[in-house]
Amino acid sequence: MISGGSFNGHPNREHATAPQGLHVCPECGSPFVHPLTFEAHSGEAWELELHCPECGWTDSGVFGKVTVEEFADELDRATSQIESDLAHLIEANMADYVDRFSTALAADGIQPIDF
Repeated sequence: MISGGSFNGHPNREHATAPQGLHVCPECGSPFVHPLTFEAHSGEAWELELHCPECGWTDSGVFGKVTVEEFADELDRATSQIESDLAHLIEANMADYVDRFSTALAADGIQPIDF
């Protein structure tokens, strides 16, 4: 259980046992931890249920506004990186497809039955 804003029940010491941020799994070190659920808690705190898709680790706890904002910023940064990587992969795949299609056309390797 994560309580008081940190892992392993250390209240009021938000980064004592998670210095790399909530996005890093304390079990396997994966930087892909994400929230399964989140809801507002008393004051400016949030209750989060966290999950690591790499090792299956799951835990929950209450975190302060600053920690949650840092986590949200990291999730936004990671989402942008994934979207950018996907766009580059799509572009590379399409360029490869065009090259292979052009080569097949030039070699007269495409017949009407192929369509």
